[in-house]
Amino acid sequence: MRSRILVTVHSGGSTGKSNSIEYLEQACLQLPDILEVDVRASQDGEIVLWHDEYLPNSALSIQDLLYERIQALYPSLLSLQTVLAMCSNAGIQVNLDIKTSEAIESVYRLPAFHKYRNQVIFSGCQEDEISDIHRLLPGCKVLFNADRYKREQPYAEFAAQMLDRTVMTKAYGLNICHEDVMPLLVKSCKDRRIPIFVWTVDDPDRMKELIGMGVDSITTHEVNLLKTMLNR
Repeated sequence: MRSRILVTVHSGGSTGKSNSIEYLEQACLQLPDILEVDVRASQDGEIVLWHDEYLPNSALSIQDLLYERIQALYPSLLSLQTVLAMCSNAGIQVNLDIKTSEAIESVYRLPAFHKYRNQVIFSGCQEDEISDIHRLLPGCKVLFNADRYKREQPYAEFAAQMLDRTVMTKAYGLNICHEDVMPLLVKSCKDRRIPIFVWTVDDPDRMKELIGMGVDSITTHEVNLLKTMLNR
């Protein structure tokens, strides 16, 4: 019997407001299995939930700004503590999409993280980041973030490379763009017992294809649409 496919909501969901309280509140109503937030670190090592390298109206990158200045520029900034607490109450796992390697140390130093660490999955990581997470946070689940598939390369070779790197890093599973997912890769993951997490899919036809292949998680902005597809 095939295991249930997990629904992961992409940061912002259908609100269009990434890493926002509106997004978090919507997710707690829609109840995906996993909620994604983007994680960066300020110059002084504080966690900043933000996708892009720069905040609006700032000439300096987030990693070059003190957290106090970031709060002044964006006072409604969502905290990771709030995300973890609200998702825990709603029974939702949290996908921490690591945007800079410095953010790993910041997560490690956050006391609230350790209370909720069993509900967290890390993504956005390759060899160096996975090694850091395993060193600082042993036992935490980390997904290996696949390279994009270059069409001039034989697909079987690409799939084998991504799976080998996933195994060598001792990652929990493979995280990959849906455009690069073909049945051969999914079958290979199943054969090697590697969970495959696929991002980001809003088209119902593509959802249907991936469901048919038997992927383990689909990331989407459209939680209710994906749930409907899965319940057919």
